[in-house]
Amino acid sequence: CDSSFYSWTEIENTIADILNKHPRRIPIPLGLAFLCSLGFELFSKLSRRPTLFNLDKFKELKATHWICKNAKAQKELGFEPRHGLAKGLQETAEWYVKEAWI
Repeated sequence: CDSSFYSWTEIENTIADILNKHPRRIPIPLGLAFLCSLGFELFSKLSRRPTLFNLDKFKELKATHWICKNAKAQKELGFEPRHGLAKGLQETAEWYVKEAWI
């Protein structure tokens, strides 16, 4: 968590660059996403198995932005970020590839 603010588009583009991918963005109306989350929630309850998408994920999805601040960690713990966004995402992507998650 460095001291910069990044939009979802900047984060998505950085990940796409790191992975050398060109994702296609498909806009999905929030109403449809909500109905899908309800369906997955019902499936999860009936099957007693977790799903990747549910009402909690829908709530996260509809948030227009998130802000993480490191000021308190800097002040109380002496935290200093070692990486910016690109370097941190690069290391994360390398780990995912090494662990065969992607």
